[in-house]
Amino acid sequence: MNTKNSKENLALKLAKDNIEVEQVKPLHIEYVKVDDIYPNDYNPNTHDADSFDLLIKSLLYFGFTQPIVVNRSTMQIVDGENRYRAACVIGYEMVPVCFVDFDEEKLRYATIMHNAARGHNNNEMMGRLKNYLDTHFSNSSDKVLLNNRKK
Repeated sequence: MNTKNSKENLALKLAKDNIEVEQVKPLHIEYVKVDDIYPNDYNPNTHDADSFDLLIKSLLYFGFTQPIVVNRSTMQIVDGENRYRAACVIGYEMVPVCFVDFDEEKLRYATIMHNAARGHNNNEMMGRLKNYLDTHFSNSSDKVLLNNRKK
């Protein structure tokens, strides 16, 4: 059984069958204390040590570019647990959060959908991007970040 395909199929099924389309709402980002939020106990997304290391380096180099999604009533993380864990390792006291107000069922669907929607890297495109950086930014830290991942 191909895990990637089954994950994508599940995401499509959920999108087609179970989740109502909502109107786009303005995105409000707030900063909250890292100690005020906590991970859920059903997140299927994990990182190996190398990719988690890369996430930490990305946060150090770029800062947060995506907020952590948190259920307002429980302060439980819906999406962004690994960013949260990396922020804890780095020592962030405050993190950017986008709050949602979902019931238990929708929380779990959202966790599956957010993780399934991440996709994967296209090696050819990644190679082109790396070549561009190597050519145009010879002393760039971007090279260090991209070369850090073990092959």
